[in-house]
Amino acid sequence: MSCEANHSGFNLPDDPVVNFWARSAILDSECAKLRDKGCVLFRQGYVEEACASFDQAGHSCPDCIPYLWQRGIAMYCVGEFQKASGQFALGQSVNPNDTEEVIWEMLSSRATAGANPESLEAHLTMSSEKLKSVVEPRPVMRAVQLLFLGMLPCSELITALQETKKDDKGMPALHALFDQYLGAHKVLTAPSSQDVFYLWLYAALFEQMKGRPAASFDALTASLRAGYEGDDYMLYVARVLLQRMPVEIERATESIEVVCGLGTTHSGSLPS
Repeated sequence: MSCEANHSGFNLPDDPVVNFWARSAILDSECAKLRDKGCVLFRQGYVEEACASFDQAGHSCPDCIPYLWQRGIAMYCVGEFQKASGQFALGQSVNPNDTEEVIWEMLSSRATAGANPESLEAHLTMSSEKLKSVVEPRPVMRAVQLLFLGMLPCSELITALQETKKDDKGMPALHALFDQYLGAHKVLTAPSSQDVFYLWLYAALFEQMKGRPAASFDALTASLRAGYEGDDYMLYVARVLLQRMPVEIERATESIEVVCGLGTTHSGSLPS
């Protein structure tokens, strides 16, 4: 995902979403202001309120709706999986070459389908076909793409990421993994803390999709211990996901306070 200014993510080259929000007609629009408000609310942990602000942004300017990927993530976080899936499907109509848009639709569709095996199979097949068609230029996201296509075992990715804790200078385990599975796409000369964060984050989401909440919890915690700092919007996504995971509440509370720097309750009044 990517977005300009202080709502940054893992940018695509010549990103159509960034380009849209940089248009002169959009910069100072009501839609942009409401979207920015929603991003601030989400960062502060007011996820339901963020959803409302993103909805208002879409109502104020329908043309901006496909570009509101933050709305899709917020809807996913509050359990509105059908709305989230629809948002990411719309996003692909203007941003078809983004692995993350497809993966988040896959995650949302998986949750929407629930216990209906036929519906689930249809959703996952459709999403897999979309994911195969993405020409992903970012090596880390190419690895994530292979993970969700079932072409890179999650266990091997997690093992390589765990090895980075022991030797973070050359990260040989990650290099070996990229050599084996990415081939010509392996240009990862010096893996950064951002690379490690995103790999852990999507490993966590993959484990969640597969119905392994404890493994997902551990990977989310590891993502926030990767040493990645800054104002990346997806850091806040990881924190919100961890905060809302129904896994061993005492363990979750400790991770939220120590790793995320967030409490389980909000302090102060709702931002205006």
